[in-house]
Amino acid sequence: MSIYIILLMSILVLGFYQKRGAISVSKYCKIIGFLFVLITGLRSNDVGSDTTVYYMRYERLCNVNSLHEAIANYGDIAYYAFAWLYAHNGLPFWCLTLTVALFFYFTVTRFIIKYSVDPTLSLLMLMAFNFFQFSMTGIRQTIAFGFMLLTLYEAFKPKSNLKTILIYILIGYFFHNSCVICLLIVPMLLLKNSQSPGLIIISILIIATGLIFRTQMVNLLLILSADSRFSAYNSMENQGAGFTTYLLYFIIYIVLLYNKTSYIKQTQRGLLDFGLLVVAIFFQALVLVEPVMFRIAWYFSIALIIILPQIINTFSKSNRAIANTITYAGVLFMYLGITMGSATVLPYKFFWQ
Repeated sequence: MSIYIILLMSILVLGFYQKRGAISVSKYCKIIGFLFVLITGLRSNDVGSDTTVYYMRYERLCNVNSLHEAIANYGDIAYYAFAWLYAHNGLPFWCLTLTVALFFYFTVTRFIIKYSVDPTLSLLMLMAFNFFQFSMTGIRQTIAFGFMLLTLYEAFKPKSNLKTILIYILIGYFFHNSCVICLLIVPMLLLKNSQSPGLIIISILIIATGLIFRTQMVNLLLILSADSRFSAYNSMENQGAGFTTYLLYFIIYIVLLYNKTSYIKQTQRGLLDFGLLVVAIFFQALVLVEPVMFRIAWYFSIALIIILPQIINTFSKSNRAIANTITYAGVLFMYLGITMGSATVLPYKFFWQ
């Protein structure tokens, strides 16, 4: 636990100096990103619910003679081709986890540096909302999340390149097939140039549909998201926690709806962020029926690390101070009191211990 407390204190202390201008946003995020990489990439094989499973499969790949054989025996061909190349060349498993950590936290820090108005809060949210813990267990989908972050980075640009977005999603799909759901970002690009009040009514209908017909939607999507080979994912988001998360997302939606005009003026992204939040709420409703559905919801809810700080930034100066106090206290409570030990990341050990 001590290493997580050190990481948490580093985020807070260095974040304090960053806000005072003593450290640039870029340097601050890179330092913290480096710490995330060390902790995630150099972990022991028994840190994280499924790390041991991945390690055992990696060891078996060492005895697979051909790339074709490695791909034929498993799904998600890009990951197993990638893992086979490492194993076939005699690299230890920690080299694989370190490479995955480098990629994921590169995309995270790049995204935060470019778009977050409060990098400290964004980094804390990675821990409180379980993204940090998940990066220590779900190796394939962690890579897919990285490609979703690259997709969002491109989508948030004033002039997005559709071809680039589709390439990112396609590559992510070959690492984890659930990434195909990220194609929803394509029609959402139209929201960047829209502020139509009618879309607000549509968003309410989408949220209501997800909540009312959640059981039917789960039955349709389970074949896409569930993976019987990795049942430990259910421990990430039980139904009680799923409802709490759903309620939290819905509150953020109400606040964003209230400050919509100011938010759009600041971001110049139209209703794109609003759309991402609505889709995240829709899929989070499915978690109430089947906890593993968080693996779909997170492709969109990861945008909250940018959206929530931006919402707070729309408040008046006096209200912003109150909102920051409440939000920081809530995020710290979530991490220290609820999510710190998720996905069996406690106790922590490095691979050499």
